Amino acid sequence: MCFSTGAAGHEDGDDWTDQRGGGRSTTGLVLRDLESWFQTTTETLNKEVASSTEVLQTSKSEISEIRRTLQGLEIELQSQLSMYLTFTWTLTLSLKLL
Repeated sequence: MCFSTGAAGHEDGDDWTDQRGGGRSTTGLVLRDLESWFQTTTETLNKEVASSTEVLQTSKSEISEIRRTLQGLEIELQSQLSMYLTFTWTLTLSLKLL
């Protein structure tokens, strides 16, 4: 049985060394491209994280303010309800006395 790789044979070691050296420089270029992509992507993600953090802080502040407003309104509602109940009770007593 005979297997063929389809590759031309190398007669001297220098040709193989030249090809390996070329492979290293190509690999170096690919690594530099990947490092550049990684740096760019990391910078972009860091900017997005900073922006999202700022939005989150703003949202937290707004939520705190809304909670304070809600608490104030709840207190006002309780006061109004108390006045209403007092008025209703007073009116009921007044009508019974008539």
